[in-house]
Amino acid sequence: MRAIILALFLFLATWVQAQDESARAYFDYATTDFEHGAVVTLRGRTEFYWNELLTPNDFRRARHNKPMSISLPSSWTELELGGRNLSPHGCATYRFALVVPRLENGREYALYLPLEYSSYRLWVNGEQLVNVGKVANNPYDAQASPQYSLIPIRNKIRSVDTLEFIIQVANYRFPESGLVAPMRFGAQETVANQHLALLNFDVLTIGALLLLALATALLYRARRESQSPLWFALGALLAALRIALGESDLLMRWLPSLITWTSYHKALYLVSVGAAMTFLLFMHCRYRKRLKDVYVHWTMVVGLALCIFIAASPVSVFTSFRSLVYLYVLALFCLAIVRILAFSLKERGIVVIIVGATTLLTCIILNVLQYFLKFESFFPYVTFGISIFLLCTTYAVIRDFTILARANAKFRNQANVVRYDFENKIKQLKLENEQQQRRFAAEQLEQRQQVWVDSGIAMLSTLMAQNQNNLKQLCEQTLARLTKYMRVNAAILYVARVDLETHTMKLYMQANFGLTREQIEKYTVLDEDQGLIGACYRDNTFQHISNLPEGFIKISSGLGECTPPALLLMPLQSTAGVVGVLELGRFEDFQEYEVTFIKRIAVILANNLIHTKNNEDYLVAMSNLNEEIKHLNQQIENQNSYREQLEAELEEYRREN
Repeated sequence: MRAIILALFLFLATWVQAQDESARAYFDYATTDFEHGAVVTLRGRTEFYWNELLTPNDFRRARHNKPMSISLPSSWTELELGGRNLSPHGCATYRFALVVPRLENGREYALYLPLEYSSYRLWVNGEQLVNVGKVANNPYDAQASPQYSLIPIRNKIRSVDTLEFIIQVANYRFPESGLVAPMRFGAQETVANQHLALLNFDVLTIGALLLLALATALLYRARRESQSPLWFALGALLAALRIALGESDLLMRWLPSLITWTSYHKALYLVSVGAAMTFLLFMHCRYRKRLKDVYVHWTMVVGLALCIFIAASPVSVFTSFRSLVYLYVLALFCLAIVRILAFSLKERGIVVIIVGATTLLTCIILNVLQYFLKFESFFPYVTFGISIFLLCTTYAVIRDFTILARANAKFRNQANVVRYDFENKIKQLKLENEQQQRRFAAEQLEQRQQVWVDSGIAMLSTLMAQNQNNLKQLCEQTLARLTKYMRVNAAILYVARVDLETHTMKLYMQANFGLTREQIEKYTVLDEDQGLIGACYRDNTFQHISNLPEGFIKISSGLGECTPPALLLMPLQSTAGVVGVLELGRFEDFQEYEVTFIKRIAVILANNLIHTKNNEDYLVAMSNLNEEIKHLNQQIENQNSYREQLEAELEEYRREN
């Protein structure tokens, strides 16, 4: 009984395995010469398991449903289940096998997976080789990632062997799902070299675009009247970015952590629309009056609205309407070629630009048709079209530049002849103009200095007139305003008075600015013949001293103490004689107009000092007189009271007698 059961079990297992082997999809490349550089694109039918994420262990244990058949490459939305097309959002498992020969000298095979609209996980002969994004059976855990994969296959292959490929795919965001891009298979060195060749071609094109953008930007900076170089430079930058995003994996290699699926798709479509808009603007600015501005404005409005829609809407929304983007780009190119270039055939170099633009339009159409007619290839249509257009436009620009350079050289020769005749006249006029400017500058400087002097005298005269009854206040306020007006760093004002004890004339410090406490205590009172100030007072001589020795007089400030290099000593000469001395110190030399101002203001200050001193003496005399009158009135009152007292005593004495 046990033997019968065991035999039945083995029969069923063999039958299931046979059925499974008969349903598997094979790609027979046993006779393909991979050894000498052959590379194949995987095209055909493959097993497809909808809404199942199966592993090699699941297939070994037959834990899966009956597979469907799907084309490779294609989107699973083409399949029908229950009379309806499959939803683009979901997950699935692909399984197929490759029959390949063995490579000599230890060489290995490799599989190149371009950018897919999904996250995926790959096993080859039960070994997991790559995991792009995060594969899951729900939209909350699944996560797509933009990545190109070159996967080396290190399995030991016999003379002819079979490689089993199991690919899990998940997509919950994009309208295309599954393995929609063609995959290449071949020897690792061959596949890597082909990819590197395409990458080098892209890098070369991007470099040429960037250099041309820089050159045309400099041309626009030199000639701002023409805007075509500006739009061409901007279009070249956008084309370079379009190649780096859509035709190669340059940015994904350099910025793998910054580029997400959302940012990648939005940048790709925005750059494509922007490049087409700048292309139309370049043609419109280069060949004016071929297309009315109103049409260009409306096309730009439509392009901006399309860009706003792409930037504001989710990726799953605007990618569903990407046909609008293709139609808009094709419409702009057709408008530029048919309406602008076709009506500009008489322009020089137009044929070359028409050839380049037509080639670019053809390459764009072929690139778009790949997705609709399902003939995907690895040929870089967009990069090739941009390169041809770049070469043609560069030729036209260089030709225009050559013609302009020749015309410019001819004009330069004529201008040199004319310029030679006017050089002497220009030099003569320049000399006369310089002389007039010097005279005018001197007059203006003299007028500004005179205005400065008159304004200062008026200001200080008004200030002195307001302080006629207080000598101390007059000196302090006048000196404070004077130091601020002349930007003086140190100042002292002395007034001469008679010392009542010694009956000699001495100089008393009435106001100061910028002195230290020790200097104030030391120089509060000076004899009339003491130091430079005494000599200035005694001899009535003005002194302007520069290059003072260190420590002669120190200025105190928040940064320390130092000696000013310039000193000005001015005697205060009034109509009644010298009444004091004004000393000013500054780090800058005193100018001639400033000295004139000080001399004029010294006379006014001296007269005000005399007048204020007389007022103070008069007020003191009046105060003393009032005190004496008050004292006499008190004596008279005392005498009157004493007389009244005597009269009362006399009256009392008379009554008693």
